[in-house]
Amino acid sequence: MRAERRASAGYRQKAPGPVMADFVTGAVAHRRKFGGGKGQMIAKAVGIKGSIRPSVADVTAGLGRDSFVLATLGCEVEMVERSPVIHCLLESGLKIAQEDSETADIAERMRLEHADSIEWLARVADTQRPDVVYVDPMFPHTDKTAQVKKEMAVFRDVVGEDPDAEALLRAALDCAEYRVVVKRSRKAPEISGPVSKVLRRVSSCWVSPAGMTFTR
Repeated sequence: MRAERRASAGYRQKAPGPVMADFVTGAVAHRRKFGGGKGQMIAKAVGIKGSIRPSVADVTAGLGRDSFVLATLGCEVEMVERSPVIHCLLESGLKIAQEDSETADIAERMRLEHADSIEWLARVADTQRPDVVYVDPMFPHTDKTAQVKKEMAVFRDVVGEDPDAEALLRAALDCAEYRVVVKRSRKAPEISGPVSKVLRRVSSCWVSPAGMTFTR
């Protein structure tokens, strides 16, 4: 499984370099202040409307940026990440956010689990099932900007690909109380799997200016 397989094979994991989980400064801070609130595509995708704030399990947490946006909007977010390196970055980023006066209340709505998401979803108790399961698996990117290429190259070097996306989607559909949200690039290949079950849950689709498709 991604980084764990490399470790078991005796390979040394490379330091993540410029990749970091920063919830206080930079682009994340700008989005928190000027990101569009409930009008954002991700907000519509998970079902934020009026006073409704669904609980969300982000089972492909990565660097936690989408989780942070949802927590900023008032959702309780469970982040699940299986890469030990990325988990450590998230843990450090959350600690810093909890100690900053502008982000402390947001960070308190974010919880972090170091686990394989498929296994984690399978053992969630019926009384603790999240309203929404958010899935954003890794796939080959075609972004052309140097910044995206550099960051994604380093990130992929740490976490690898997600060959078990189909199994993850099945687990998400079995666990979610109300909705599964899949985030995919417009040009990304579809996740094969329980298509009929997915289609029964799909009611609409949004595309953000960045070209990311959110399906509910």
